[in-house]
Amino acid sequence: MAAKVLMRGSLLGTARAIGVRWAAADRVALAGMLLVVVPVTAALFPTMACAVVPPTLLMALGYWWLGNRLRTDFALVPYAFFGGALAGYLNTTGALHCFLWLSGEFRALPVAGVYSLLLGFLGSFHGVGYGLMLLPPLWLARRARRYHAAEATDRVLAGTGLWGLAALAITAPLAPHIANRLDFEGAPVEPGQVEGLAAAAFALMLASGVARWRERRAWLARVRQGKVPGWLVLPPDHFGARLDELPLFCPRLLGRDRDVGLVLAECGPHKGTYRSDGPVPRFRVT
Repeated sequence: MAAKVLMRGSLLGTARAIGVRWAAADRVALAGMLLVVVPVTAALFPTMACAVVPPTLLMALGYWWLGNRLRTDFALVPYAFFGGALAGYLNTTGALHCFLWLSGEFRALPVAGVYSLLLGFLGSFHGVGYGLMLLPPLWLARRARRYHAAEATDRVLAGTGLWGLAALAITAPLAPHIANRLDFEGAPVEPGQVEGLAAAAFALMLASGVARWRERRAWLARVRQGKVPGWLVLPPDHFGARLDELPLFCPRLLGRDRDVGLVLAECGPHKGTYRSDGPVPRFRVT
């Protein structure tokens, strides 16, 4: 198997169908976040979805952009509370002004600016809920930075797909009840239709990520048996150098890999960091 095929994995047609063949892991997680934000927001505000969804998406992008620039993962939970509250405040004011613009109520815009100062505090509570709900994919993308590109994308695909299905399953029965308490009735497009499309996309993400990971695990098992020409699994002592900087190859999706004591090496003459006619170390394996 060529190295580029090994790194990308298979099911390229499936990955291309959901637009992630060349996408980085963080972009996959961001797409998953937006796929949850749209149906949840549309279900909470069915009659105002056209005015509420755009600023909510804008706030979700801002939440993602700032969250990716945090220095440590320990700051994610406080950021979900305070960053979500701020995003909810700004989203409420923006949604109110957007609704008046779309309705043609331009004379009410100055008064709406005063009311939005008070309504923004109510929106802060919704923002905290959104911040906590969108925290898992943000954390997944940050944790995936320690893997190589293909491994990170597969892990984020599987994790985001599982998270998206769980998020939609939890919010689907709750959102209509909250909308009824807010006196919002039906809309031209039922939120259930949007949720169904989002759930199908998340299921495809989960299936694609797990299938690609399983194929590489099966390929590694064949390498261990000596059935793949050009690749070997060797102990690190064979190379006489510290190989801690090598990336992990196909670690477990759940849990920790405790014993990382072998090296996946490519055979043949190569040029690069390790100039040798013998096996060249590429990855650490468990």
